[in-house]
Amino acid sequence: MVGKKTRYDQASCSTLPYIKGISQYQTRNEWLDTAIKASEGELPIQTPQLLLQRMGDILEPVLCEEAKNILGLDSVKVDYEEPVMHPTLPLAGSLDATGIAHEVTFKNGDLDYVIIPEQETIILDGPGVIECKATRNIATNDLEEWRGVLQAKGLMECTGYSWAAVIVLWQSTDFRIYLYSRKPEFQQELQSLVLDFDHRVKNKEYYPPSSSNDANIVYKNINKDIISLEHEADIICDGILNKKNHIKELNNDIDKYELMLKELIKDADGGQTNQYTIMWPMINYKAQPEKVTPAKEARSIRTKTLRIKKHG
Repeated sequence: MVGKKTRYDQASCSTLPYIKGISQYQTRNEWLDTAIKASEGELPIQTPQLLLQRMGDILEPVLCEEAKNILGLDSVKVDYEEPVMHPTLPLAGSLDATGIAHEVTFKNGDLDYVIIPEQETIILDGPGVIECKATRNIATNDLEEWRGVLQAKGLMECTGYSWAAVIVLWQSTDFRIYLYSRKPEFQQELQSLVLDFDHRVKNKEYYPPSSSNDANIVYKNINKDIISLEHEADIICDGILNKKNHIKELNNDIDKYELMLKELIKDADGGQTNQYTIMWPMINYKAQPEKVTPAKEARSIRTKTLRIKKHG
């Protein structure tokens, strides 16, 4: 099981991408909803750790040790059990590792696998934050802010350390190190993000929804009223229905084309042209025992889709 070291009802360095609205995994309101529920005593259900996540944890000490060798650090520490707290903000962070450097200078271009995204040169001196990531994605020299960068910057503010290294193992063998300096201008951004989030948790005040699914979180309650809407709503409804009809037409066209290909392939496993390889394989399912669906408590949630019916 994966245990979160920081509180669910408070901002943490790992959740800063959620709070800023740049995460690839959750919207701001999805995480805010988790935090609000936690503040009321309802903690999220802990899920078993995926093997992919487990392998990342196993590789962490090895990758940090290799970063120490590449960067010429005096030492690294990886066994952090307790989170670090920001001195003034309601913010905590979990450290993957830290390193100690002694006036080590790097310049962009010196090493292909050491990148300094925000400046040309950097001096590592004293303790620094090391944030470790492993991914199946193809390596890039431009590291996305949500992929450990914002987290590392938050950890620098919590610890007061002057530098951070985000180390990334791309596609199991492509290892790169991204170096960052602590910048005074980030402190104001961090304060704004954290204090706004803290206010929203305490006052149950959601962010403006960013998608239709997000709106289901923000407007989760219902009072059974049918309200009058302006003409703008007619235009929106027409747009939705027209797009759904277009999708239906496109799906029908796709089905016709797939039928044409299947009639050409017939009983073969697939077919090939000068431009395409088309496979139509068999999927084999193993026998499975009958499963009994566990009982669920009664609950009410708003539907994810609107039901639109044109009058007349």
